[in-house]
Amino acid sequence: EWTARKVHLPFYRIDPLKIDFTSVSEVMSATYATRFNILPVELSGNTVVVATTDPYNREWQDEIARISRKDIRLVFANPLDISQYIGQFFSLAKSIKDARKSNGNDLGLRQNLEQLVELG
Repeated sequence: EWTARKVHLPFYRIDPLKIDFTSVSEVMSATYATRFNILPVELSGNTVVVATTDPYNREWQDEIARISRKDIRLVFANPLDISQYIGQFFSLAKSIKDARKSNGNDLGLRQNLEQLVELG
């Protein structure tokens, strides 16, 4: 939180239960998020909220704004949280998308998703 105040960005506490993984994962790939150590955490209307650990590295910002056709609102988050959740969010989003494609016919996949959510 100290760093967030120093760089004049709001501090964002990542709560995985409040994030719509499937929506935010459409903004960028897991590889891209890992490369810049950023994580999309909210998507609403014309804005995507992106958590970062390096507020001075913004070379990705124009590209994501252009591709997503949304304004970027930058927030600062705990670096350990971002590193942890990048892999989890994107893999969970992929599992959810795959489950939707199967129209609920794959009981095993649904059970795996439920277990992932419980592990949180």
